Amino acid sequence: MSWGDNSLKLAMKSLPKLFSILHVPTSTKSIGSREKPEWHRWHVNRFGYDLYLRIIDTVGGLSTGSVTRITDRNWDSLIVLDACRHDALVHVYGQDVPLVTSPGSDTHQWTVANYVENTDTRDLCNVVLVTANTIPSEEYFRMNGWEFPMAECVSVYKDAWDYNLNTVHPAEVVKKCCEALQGGRKRLIAHFLQPHAPFIGKTRIGDAPLETLSLRRVKKAYEANLRLGLRWAMKLVNVLEGKVVITSDHGNLFGEYGLYHHPPIRVPELLEVPWLELSAGGENPSELLREIDSRDGSGG
Repeated sequence: MSWGDNSLKLAMKSLPKLFSILHVPTSTKSIGSREKPEWHRWHVNRFGYDLYLRIIDTVGGLSTGSVTRITDRNWDSLIVLDACRHDALVHVYGQDVPLVTSPGSDTHQWTVANYVENTDTRDLCNVVLVTANTIPSEEYFRMNGWEFPMAECVSVYKDAWDYNLNTVHPAEVVKKCCEALQGGRKRLIAHFLQPHAPFIGKTRIGDAPLETLSLRRVKKAYEANLRLGLRWAMKLVNVLEGKVVITSDHGNLFGEYGLYHHPPIRVPELLEVPWLELSAGGENPSELLREIDSRDGSGG
């Protein structure tokens, strides 16, 4: 079975309707369209949020096909766009993009599956991880007592966390990657935080909970954030060498099953991620570094 099975997808989409019949107020529509957005708290207390997630996860797990770990395929450098849905990247990129099934619906699960439980990490021994996300960092590995499988970790968030944006701008990840390339490194894993919230693209929604906003507004902000991350990712592709893959650790929910963000459940919206293979440009990173250093810091 696979997620392409229409009958399986129909069954998954029918779950919120079933709970609605049982007077459990889950919905595939925007929570913001309801008169009282606090319905979600009622749902948590009345039915049990964890139990609801377990049911969704159990049904989804019945149809989850084989997963793809990053070491299952060949690449020279890997670009991870955090929380990037496959369908969203297809829309923004404007072309068909192959998809794979992620081994996790959040970054922790993805990290454990790819770097900890994976028995085939030999090819990562000469890779430098440049990450804006704290979870796959070497510090996170030490905290959990895991062996770090890569040659080096550059934790971008330590020096480049933007307290105004409440995230790491993608340009800062590219900057650290360029510096690693100038230092003689050839293979990189660049883990961007975009398009994961907070949304810092041209369309912003501030600190308001996604559940209280219209679905259209949330998706517009997410798409703008993805465009920002992808634009800088493509700049990075131009200075890398060999085969570059743009992928994601997991997807994101926009009201499907009455849920937002990426809870630990196995559903296609979270597990179907892009696997876009590109040829690197091999350009000198010096010019790109000058461009980054000349940024005005406005978030573009």
